[in-house]
Amino acid sequence: NFDQHTTHLFLCSVLALGLMALWLTVVLTLACLGGLAAPGPVPPPSPAFRELIEELVNITQDQKAPLCNGSMVWSVNLTAGEYCAALDSLIKVSNCSAIQKTQRILSGLCTHKNTAGQASTMPIPDTKIEVGQFVKKLLSHLRCLLRHGKLP
Repeated sequence: NFDQHTTHLFLCSVLALGLMALWLTVVLTLACLGGLAAPGPVPPPSPAFRELIEELVNITQDQKAPLCNGSMVWSVNLTAGEYCAALDSLIKVSNCSAIQKTQRILSGLCTHKNTAGQASTMPIPDTKIEVGQFVKKLLSHLRCLLRHGKLP
């Protein structure tokens, strides 16, 4: 009777261990397959994107006098259509050589001209900010996109 009980206990233990091993194999297999389906590495930013970041850094470094003589631009929603929204706001600034290269880069990156009234380019009502503040805000936004791998 003791031998039967021991044998029964032994067989139950082996069966339990076998089921756990099978379960572990299934879990590991699913985890590996899930890893294969996961998104790959984030592609590097385009040369134009890098050039824009570098230019914005250059503009904001060592800024002693107000950028563009303190000109004001509409603050815009940068979360959709960043390039076109920024271009729409900055293009209205004239006689400011400091941002001409930025305007040119943005013009190349803006793949479509947004129509008036589109949510991404509509100014935030009654919100104008200095060009210098706008450039810093744009730089911060683009760096955040780069950090999170959400390049436009």
